[in-house]
Amino acid sequence: MSTPVPEREAASAEEAAPEAPQASGGFASGSAAPTPPDGTAVQRWRSPRWVAALLAAAAGFIAIAVSLLFAVLVPTPEERAIEECRQSVLEQLKAPATAQFGDAKATEGDDGYSVSGYVDAQNGFGALIRTDYRCEPIKLRNGEVTVFVSFT
Repeated sequence: MSTPVPEREAASAEEAAPEAPQASGGFASGSAAPTPPDGTAVQRWRSPRWVAALLAAAAGFIAIAVSLLFAVLVPTPEERAIEECRQSVLEQLKAPATAQFGDAKATEGDDGYSVSGYVDAQNGFGALIRTDYRCEPIKLRNGEVTVFVSFT
């Protein structure tokens, strides 16, 4: 005759007994990884440190992306001066559609940026000519600044 085992003892005996490996390689059916009986693996993913680390990484990624986008989309004062100078040069060429600009250099002065460079463009006879140019900012009496273009 067997004596009945109280439920409390039976539950602790089941927890203490190791599980037999399953036919699917030791994993419980339908699970991706073995889960310890105390559930520590599940609690580890729910920890506040993991969430904080994920949020910090996402915030860092967003900050880097925004700064790179800002650097690409917003021209520097030197780039704006070079572009304004090139537009002024194009207005004075005989065949502006044929213009190919080379490297330009902008240097800061009292009234703004002076820009120098060269352009290859066709002259009035259709010959491709390389011409050096220099754009100087000129401050007018009314306070406005205009660009003076000189060719050499």
